[in-house]
Amino acid sequence: MRQHEARWLGVGVAALLGVATAAGCESGSDTGHGGGGGQGGTTAECVYESDCDDANPCTIDSCNGGQCSYGPQPQIAVPGQPDTPDDCQRPLCVDGQATMVPDEGDAPDDPTTGDCMAPACDAGQVTNSPVPGGTTCTVAPNEDGVCDDQGNCGCSAGNSAGPRYVDPALGTDDDQHGGAPDTCAYRSSSYALAHAPGEIILAPATYSAATESTWPIVLGDNQKITCPEIAGVRALLQGAATYATWSVVVEFTGENNGIVGCEITGGGSGVYCIDAPGTTSVAPPLTVADNDISGCINGIRTSVTTVELTGNTFHHNSGAGFFAQGPSNSVLLGNTFSTNGVDITCNDAFPSIGGSGNVGDGGAPTCNSCASCPFE
Repeated sequence: MRQHEARWLGVGVAALLGVATAAGCESGSDTGHGGGGGQGGTTAECVYESDCDDANPCTIDSCNGGQCSYGPQPQIAVPGQPDTPDDCQRPLCVDGQATMVPDEGDAPDDPTTGDCMAPACDAGQVTNSPVPGGTTCTVAPNEDGVCDDQGNCGCSAGNSAGPRYVDPALGTDDDQHGGAPDTCAYRSSSYALAHAPGEIILAPATYSAATESTWPIVLGDNQKITCPEIAGVRALLQGAATYATWSVVVEFTGENNGIVGCEITGGGSGVYCIDAPGTTSVAPPLTVADNDISGCINGIRTSVTTVELTGNTFHHNSGAGFFAQGPSNSVLLGNTFSTNGVDITCNDAFPSIGGSGNVGDGGAPTCNSCASCPFE
């Protein structure tokens, strides 16, 4: 009985396996998953839309009625593909394909070829175009220049109201220089005095008749000399030369003249370090500030011109540190006097000359004839 049952059971299992195998083969012939997508049409059978993924982010994959269909995405940024910045292109879906297209707004933020060239996009390529002429640029470390119309950075003569710079070691005397220090400066104070409309800034160096084509320094209307201290050194104006009938280092001949921060030495008796004769005491006053003034018969001679003298050091002047030859509204504030024939002297009382805070070798400056002596 058991053998008979076993024999029938084996037949039944074999029959069932045959049916299952046949069903499996038939099923395999009717279904499929995935397949290559295209720009349209159907290419494979499916159950779910995920069965139709063609790995192309620029197609729309669909499963309709058991068949995969593919259509192009609209022109959108390619899904999942990053946009490289500053390359003048962007990834875009075009006709169902990821395509790099020009992006005129994707230029680099910073110029790649200097201050005078601006980055731009041209048909998907990064280019550089000249910035407008006159744009400020860096012609050397810590040195401003100006761009020309071709995208080159160079020196300039500066604007009409700006200072002019002089550097005997690095400068050049021509109309394309003077507007900035160092290599963009003028070479000589003589050239600067002939061309500068206002302030002249002298680099630390020795300026004298031996180094200049004209001497002494003669200031016209609105011209001022400034000598900034750099690494503990400032400009030295050395030696006098004849102006009119006297010898002088610096002559004020115009309105609104000044000299600030310089070392001025006459190199002998009988000369004026600074001469400010003038014809009127009307404001604005002339400015003499923070200078070291020595080696002259008078450190400064004034007549009727109003001069403000502030923070100067007058020393080793054989006549006087300050000599008032005529009346004015000059004022002396915080000056130091040492080893002069006399520190302050006036041709007459000149009560309009005032000041305070001045010191001499013995405390108060030595002072002759001025009504307000000793100006301490």
